[in-house]
Amino acid sequence: MQDDSEVKNGDRIERQSAAFNMLEFATYMSGRAYQPLEGSSSPSPMDPFRKGNWFVVGRNIYPIKMTEEMARVEFEDRADKNPALILIELTPQDHARICLARDREWSPWNRSYAKLFLLLIDNPRIPKVDLERKVVAKDEASPSANPSAKFRQIKKRAKEGIVTLMENPFLEVFDGDQLSNEVPILGLVHGPSFR
Repeated sequence: MQDDSEVKNGDRIERQSAAFNMLEFATYMSGRAYQPLEGSSSPSPMDPFRKGNWFVVGRNIYPIKMTEEMARVEFEDRADKNPALILIELTPQDHARICLARDREWSPWNRSYAKLFLLLIDNPRIPKVDLERKVVAKDEASPSANPSAKFRQIKKRAKEGIVTLMENPFLEVFDGDQLSNEVPILGLVHGPSFR
């Protein structure tokens, strides 16, 4: 059996949909000519049978892997419904950006800051040691550097960035080791960038 897929940006993309494969199979099994079907299938970016490595992260959202196109549609729809959200994207090659949903003026952002907030939204009860390990990239810290000190610095600067973005110096960003409920974040994440 032939694997009818290809990989692009870490996403597995079907060359033709499962629904089209079933139509082709039904035509073949019924004895009808299926040559007229040849060349009529093209992969749709919104085909729900396509596999992907993208997902939307937010409070009370179960992360479902989707294609980039589908994840962006879901992300934009949720952002349109709640202009008070802080939007964060973490994309391939660990590029990150941030904005407020109400104005959509994107700014580049430090990938460690983005990972910190997105990991806390995705798993509010993540153990501090795991959070620290995932946020402090090995390439960012020298072998002699203290990862805990680097993590505290990232957390402090990320907090300052959110306070500045929200234009609220009294905003409680963290509640201990968890994200405060005052910080409404919605994220669009490329899965491999999240690990």
